[in-house]
Amino acid sequence: MNHRWIVVVASGLLSGCLVSQKKYDALEQDYNRLQVAYQDLKDATQQKDAEIVALKGQIEVLKTQDSALAGFYEDVLDDMEHMLRSGRISIGFDEGRLQVSAREGIMFGTGDAGLLLEGERVINAIARVMNETEGRRFQIEGHADARPINNGDYSSNWELASARAIAVTEALIDAGVDPRKLSAASFGEHQPVDSNDTLEGMARNRRIDVVLIPDLSDLEESQRLIERADTIHNTAPEEDPMAPSDSDS
Repeated sequence: MNHRWIVVVASGLLSGCLVSQKKYDALEQDYNRLQVAYQDLKDATQQKDAEIVALKGQIEVLKTQDSALAGFYEDVLDDMEHMLRSGRISIGFDEGRLQVSAREGIMFGTGDAGLLLEGERVINAIARVMNETEGRRFQIEGHADARPINNGDYSSNWELASARAIAVTEALIDAGVDPRKLSAASFGEHQPVDSNDTLEGMARNRRIDVVLIPDLSDLEESQRLIERADTIHNTAPEEDPMAPSDSDS
């Protein structure tokens, strides 16, 4: 039988052991798999680091426009950075709105709106941030991929996404969030963040977004619009040329 000698170092002692070729090959395959897994983890960590740097850059830009809102975004990122690094959530900006997203596999089972244990942990973390926030409202948005659904419980992706958004909203309320801060919405499959042509893309599209709704009344341009609307409202209306006159009656 073909054998190889492998020298094993353990606790500072050298010992020789005879290992068969089959055993050696198995150990070598395990080692190679671990190397690949390590590199994948390293790449994922670097990607998360890049995402966090990008988010902090966006916050710096926002400080020039709305320092109070930028401060809130910084608090969210500080409180939830560990969940972002673990891949349980993603954080980004969408048209000026802070968006915290959690994928279906973390929050729900396939085709179901019952929260998983990991999903409850995510909700509790989000609730802690919300409870520290005054004067802001949040919308819970349910999203699905493009595949039709009809599993007896839900006849469409609209219904499934709606049920999930409501489930998360109710869980946040149970975690102590003021219900007056919350609203729930369903977008079905109509706001994808990736292609529905791949399994990975569909997995990204099946998600729950927790979106901070900015108070636009604080912005300078919004104040000008409000003042203009007030002026129009308080100005005596001009005579409507299309209105019937006395001579028409």
